Amino acid sequence: MLPEAIRSVVPPAMQEADMQGDFFLMEQILREWKGADFAVEAHIFPEESHESVTGAMLSRGLRRLHGFL
Repeated sequence: MLPEAIRSVVPPAMQEADMQGDFFLMEQILREWKGADFAVEAHIFPEESHESVTGAMLSRGLRRLHGFL
């Protein structure tokens, strides 16, 4: 639930957004696409913001790709 101060300025369609729930729902959908060259992994970076997560995501992805994670 958003605080009322934020709820009053956010469009109605976004007031009930469940970012983490939607994130894991998308992971479940993508996990159905199985293949030798395709894998899905979802991870929440609790100490990152919307702006800083790109570096952490790329680092984790490259380490996973090259077997260092």
